[in-house]
Amino acid sequence: LALAHVSRLRPSFLVLSGDMQQYYPRNDPGMNGVLANDTSAGVLQAKDVKTALRGLPTSIPVKVLPGNHDIDDMPNITTMEYYKHTWGNDYYSFWQDGVFFIVLNSQLYYDGSETSEAKAKQTAWLKSELNMVQSKA
Repeated sequence: LALAHVSRLRPSFLVLSGDMQQYYPRNDPGMNGVLANDTSAGVLQAKDVKTALRGLPTSIPVKVLPGNHDIDDMPNITTMEYYKHTWGNDYYSFWQDGVFFIVLNSQLYYDGSETSEAKAKQTAWLKSELNMVQSKA
């Protein structure tokens, strides 16, 4: 129902602000601390979301960012790789209709204790993106 409404509105893009699955990756019975197998609850839920999104017109790009149910409250390399494999980059930027958007993996700032290198890399990238866009202003 919601996607049908989005289709009628024809927005420039759609944002999925995380939690595309209900299970936390570390608690998903099918993951067991490694990349999920094809029958884990999280993988099946992600497939359902992707199937539903295929109902959107291709003219509406979908922008996805990770939530705590996607990479955990305390993300680690395994949960982040699972997310990237399933959804794509966990941070990125894009221009839309003359506006510059930045998408961040905010879970790294909530608890990046197991992903300090990823957090530092994202922070350096963010500073670079802000400097780039400021120079264009």
